[in-house]
Amino acid sequence: MRIQIMFLALLSTACEGDIEAGVAFEEPAAETEDGSTPGPEDDQEEEEEPTPVEELGDLVGLEMEVTYESTVDGDLACAKRVEVTGTPYTGDCEGCDFAFGIESTLTEDNSAAGCYLADYKLLLTDGRLEDVVFAHADVLELGEGETIASYADAVFVRYNLSGYTGTYGPYTQVLSHDDGTEDVGVFRRDGEDFMWGSELNGSNNGEDLLVDFCEWDYISSWTDIEISGGFTTGTEEVNCDGKQVDVWTLDIDSDMTLGLSVDTVDSETAFDAKLVVLGPDECVTATADDNFQCTFAPERYECPAIELDVTPGEYQVLVHSMIDVCRTGVEMGEYTLTVDTDTPVRPVLTDDDIFRYEQIPTTTDHKAEGRLIFE
Repeated sequence: MRIQIMFLALLSTACEGDIEAGVAFEEPAAETEDGSTPGPEDDQEEEEEPTPVEELGDLVGLEMEVTYESTVDGDLACAKRVEVTGTPYTGDCEGCDFAFGIESTLTEDNSAAGCYLADYKLLLTDGRLEDVVFAHADVLELGEGETIASYADAVFVRYNLSGYTGTYGPYTQVLSHDDGTEDVGVFRRDGEDFMWGSELNGSNNGEDLLVDFCEWDYISSWTDIEISGGFTTGTEEVNCDGKQVDVWTLDIDSDMTLGLSVDTVDSETAFDAKLVVLGPDECVTATADDNFQCTFAPERYECPAIELDVTPGEYQVLVHSMIDVCRTGVEMGEYTLTVDTDTPVRPVLTDDDIFRYEQIPTTTDHKAEGRLIFE
């Protein structure tokens, strides 16, 4: 069975208010027996475990509302509200304390043109999703063999996906679970009422600030080549997210052949590097990728190197990581830059780990609240 897991982010407690207003869910502070608001010392008390579902009565249905709102640079991008109903699921759901086959209706959509959102995030059943099951399990295990992952107190959705050539799945997407990390929110239930959600502030890549392909006749090196000799820098590092670059400046004072290469320096910090060369006109002159075996091989691909003829002027050499190619848990890739020329040229690191793209602020507010219906 093919399994896909989509994580949501930190819990945000539920909301009231219009979706266009972007009002965050806010859970009021509980009062103590004397009517006062609890202080910090009261917050240190452990939360009581919710009453087991089976002790609340016979489950006969579910009602839920899911909202999603996002902005880009302060402008509304997506704004949707979905009403969800469910009936007890009679199929197999191993370890589930409740499971519902669901149907839903998009009741509000104030999105701007171009908004795209996967239907499973909204539990939306009037699109390509089929046989949709919304469920909760004290322990959920996904995957097989070494790739198996285990989640505690997990709420998830399982579905098939219709396509042009047939139906695919089932797929399972985890909506929240007990860890409450930055990537995954927490499921909360109080009796018949429950909620989960995420509220994120981040950024998207906008205009490329550093790399300008003024003309499409630049040199692109994909052949096997290895640079020997010349000047090699000390160890530097660049972020593995691929969004940031190191910028080296070279002052070329005569016509010459310029050789450049980037090599790894340690097995733990090995990464898939790429070289971009900007000429005196600040346009891309050359790029290089996967040209020789790195001294310390990354998990995928090779190291970049290139030779090109240059004329006098100031050149910039950009070193960056391809996206997410460092080893698990490693944020920075370490490297050395070698410059080989007819006459000695020493590179100068003029910008260290700067954003290649304009960072456009974004927000995402994704929430769900509902209730289990008992007899």
